[in-house]
Amino acid sequence: SNLSKKKMNQMQSQIQQLKSDKNLMETKKELEIEKYKSQTNDLKQEYSENKHKFDLIIKECQNELNSLRTQNQEITMENRENEIKDKQIIHKLQDELESKNKEFDTLKSQVRKQIKELKANMTMIEKEHESKMLMKQKENEVVMEDCQSRMKSVLEKKNAQINRLKRLLEKTVNEYEKEKQQAQTMMNLQKEQLKELTNELQI
Repeated sequence: SNLSKKKMNQMQSQIQQLKSDKNLMETKKELEIEKYKSQTNDLKQEYSENKHKFDLIIKECQNELNSLRTQNQEITMENRENEIKDKQIIHKLQDELESKNKEFDTLKSQVRKQIKELKANMTMIEKEHESKMLMKQKENEVVMEDCQSRMKSVLEKKNAQINRLKRLLEKTVNEYEKEKQQAQTMMNLQKEQLKELTNELQI
């Protein structure tokens, strides 16, 4: 009974240890998920900031363009008398506008490229995260299989010990019964001899 209780206590302790290990692995897994969520949020924040900057630049360019158009209208109205001068000023403003448009196009292209790279990076991070999660899952499965294998080995050894003890106990009981039977036979023989001796003495 004590042996059975001890075995049960050992098994319960091992099961508790396995549960503790499993909880620890799940906590690590959750921490890694939170870490990658934080990194993804950082990238989203960076993307949002870049978009905000891009919107501000577009607004600034539009304001400048509106300002130049207003100036163009004012200069045209003020200098109608001097046609050559007007043409030169308009030409200059058109050059500036073209330059601004080129700058804007270049900037827009750069921002698009950055957004594309950012999306590619986010996709790569998500793939890496998925890959790492799969690896962790496989590692956890290997650990669980190893634990189960060890438990099986321990149980097999314990069963073998119990079987040896049973055989030893059976052998001891058999030897005791044999000795008891021999002692009974000896006692019976002595009783017979004593009886015979008593009969001889009476004669």
